[in-house]
Amino acid sequence: MMLNKLIFSAACLVLMGCASPRDRCVNAATQNLRTVEVLIADTQGNINRGFGYVSDVRYTTGIDFCFDPWGNVRTCTSTRTVPTTKPVAIDIETEKKKLAGLKKQREALLQNVKAPIEECNARFPAPEVVPALD
Repeated sequence: MMLNKLIFSAACLVLMGCASPRDRCVNAATQNLRTVEVLIADTQGNINRGFGYVSDVRYTTGIDFCFDPWGNVRTCTSTRTVPTTKPVAIDIETEKKKLAGLKKQREALLQNVKAPIEECNARFPAPEVVPALD
């Protein structure tokens, strides 16, 4: 689960490089809200399943082909990281309390994010769409 979040975050960062200034402004203004939305989804999933997941990294050693300083191929050992997830027991009541707190936090963030989004729209107005001539 944690690996998925990391991959999603990395993909968002890559895509943000292609975003317009207005989109980058709105993304920055709504970052905390998006984070809380992910936490709400994870917590709701834990409640629905009845258990949670813990992400961990396992290290393994393998044999690879390497080049020595003279350019000759030889075998060598390399360490690899393997992401893993394990199911863990959770306290459903604690998760429900956490979910309620996250939903309250989301409501507060929704109220606080309106002004920054309006500011982004004012600073970077959407470009006018010119209809194509046939």
